[in-house]
Amino acid sequence: MGKDARNYYEEIDRAIKSYESNRIWHERTISWICDRIDWCHKWHKITEKETHELCTRIVDVMENEE
Repeated sequence: MGKDARNYYEEIDRAIKSYESNRIWHERTISWICDRIDWCHKWHKITEKETHELCTRIVDVMENEE
């Protein structure tokens, strides 16, 4: 797999879905997700639209965390 073949959006999406589905154990932390969205946006690994969608979802997760 080449360097550009990595799907950063899918990585972050999977991590957020873990929290959205209320699993007990998560492979990635919320901090990792936020940092990854930031890094991917900065280096243009995800689109503007994907950035906004992922940010909205992780904010919803953080707001609903018990």
